Amino acid sequence: EYGWTDFESELSGTSQIFACLADHSGGVFIAPWHRAVTWIDWQGTPDRNDDIVVYFNSANSGLLNDQTREMAISQTGEIWFAQEAYRETPSEPSGVCRLSWIPGQEETSSWNTFEPSDGLPSGDVRSVEVTTSSLIAWMGTKDGLVKGNIQSGQVLFSAGTGDGLPSGDVQSLAISRDGRLYVGTTGGLVLLRTDNETISDVSEVTGNVSVLHFDNLSCLWAASGSGLYRIYPDGLVEEYNTYNSPLQSLDIRQIACDEDNGFLYLVTDHGLWKLTLEQGMSGSLETATVYPNPFQPGKAGRR
Repeated sequence: EYGWTDFESELSGTSQIFACLADHSGGVFIAPWHRAVTWIDWQGTPDRNDDIVVYFNSANSGLLNDQTREMAISQTGEIWFAQEAYRETPSEPSGVCRLSWIPGQEETSSWNTFEPSDGLPSGDVRSVEVTTSSLIAWMGTKDGLVKGNIQSGQVLFSAGTGDGLPSGDVQSLAISRDGRLYVGTTGGLVLLRTDNETISDVSEVTGNVSVLHFDNLSCLWAASGSGLYRIYPDGLVEEYNTYNSPLQSLDIRQIACDEDNGFLYLVTDHGLWKLTLEQGMSGSLETATVYPNPFQPGKAGRR
């Protein structure tokens, strides 16, 4: 209703935004490429005087470096940062960080890290996926997959090419509501069943699987240079490409789902695309009919 608001001077860098995440308070974490992380709460108003801005970097926080590849949020509000070393300083500290704080109150910040010294096969972390525990997450790195407790530094599970991954370079992660973990790598996609820790190949999905996202019907969308795939809960796979769909490019950078209305948004190098999925959860109560209706007009009391 207020139109567009430009946030440029508030950011530590504006040339490339590599990650963006909304928290449970209404604030947004923004990670420009090699320019640390900025948190903004614009208070839901066009007035700029009431905006709250907090800067986190490797000098004033628990971030291991100033390059964040991806962010995730736990059910209880902790923010997880997947970091990788900057190309010009490959030996700098890197790994996964977790922030626990009262949003907007920097003095309440508490940080934990998970690094190669804790068992990460590589400090170059491409993706992080949180679990139902606020202390445990899946971490996809350049050289394999790890499930770890960020408080104790304990590795709970690890996998590489010798354990069923088509490539050790993990690019993306997505976990279903029933605990199935999909792992996208530069060599394809696999499914890890977390209940028995077995890995199976999703052979229909090929190429570098750089983006994974679940839609409102629990279907997984996987983007690679070979195609855009929709994987249904029963395992059925549909492929979309530039020949059988309106997509002009398979260079898909990000996917987001409007779960209430059943829309899927694709960010590509040829613009923003919206797919209309099956009916979502939104609606109006104005025309709703309740049947059978035990209430009898004109009579007092409850029925």
